[in-house]
Amino acid sequence: MDIVKAENTDLGKCADIVFASELGARYYPTRDVLYRQFCEGHQAGDKIYIAKGSNGEISGLLWYQQEGMFHAFPYLHMVAVQNDFKNQGIGKRLMDFFEHESLLGGYNCLRTKVFLTVGEWNQRAVRMYLGRGYQQVGEIAGLYNKRDTEKIYMKIVTASQFR
Repeated sequence: MDIVKAENTDLGKCADIVFASELGARYYPTRDVLYRQFCEGHQAGDKIYIAKGSNGEISGLLWYQQEGMFHAFPYLHMVAVQNDFKNQGIGKRLMDFFEHESLLGGYNCLRTKVFLTVGEWNQRAVRMYLGRGYQQVGEIAGLYNKRDTEKIYMKIVTASQFR
């Protein structure tokens, strides 16, 4: 599996992967709304990467903004794995890539903080982030919709992790 920068032609498949998940069902009213957001993010220079198998099939995706949190720190917008490819380590590889690339691609190569939000309903993701060393630093009730509370997580990523 390779992780490569998404091309315009990949964005439809990215939208399909997310919309088929609970994440897509909870946060996006239609697949077209989600697809337009992918296109807008891609055009704006957001970092959208895909996990691609040797057969060229897209099995997962990663979307982040290098200075998306407080206009200074990397912010993970979303990570998603196609349902048929779950529990194969793809999400872990995408997270490793995010933490590595956001550090090396940032301005501070000694230490940086990375941030993300996750719905409290998504306990599987919460367990994964806690296991990776993220700490909850806040929460916002009703951020994306009235019924959900989003937890804000932060991790300090150091260059020594990648040596």
